[in-house]
Amino acid sequence: MKVLITGGSGSLGNQVIKKFDYGDNEITCITNNRRLGISNDRLTSLHKDEILIKKRSPGKFDCIIHCATKYGRKSIGQELIQECNVDLPTTLLELGALKEHGVFINSDTFFNTIITL
Repeated sequence: MKVLITGGSGSLGNQVIKKFDYGDNEITCITNNRRLGISNDRLTSLHKDEILIKKRSPGKFDCIIHCATKYGRKSIGQELIQECNVDLPTTLLELGALKEHGVFINSDTFFNTIITL
């Protein structure tokens, strides 16, 4: 199965990668920094800017699991919150990254504070 995971360098994304890291699964991970702590010949890492800025299609996938989320902790700006929670998953879907009968799983995109986007 071809799986795309966003937020692979984060805590949740890293655990999801480990769960799919077996058999013939091909994993592509989108991160902020490319440092995953996992390395094998079935794992490809892309920086989020390749998708958001260059509008480069990462290919076709059977499943997209969106784990990249930001909630405004550590004084990050609203622009980064929108980029991770809205722009990245929307752009992936617009670029046609899902196969015809693929699955999109959004791990958690909600805000626990009042944020104006």
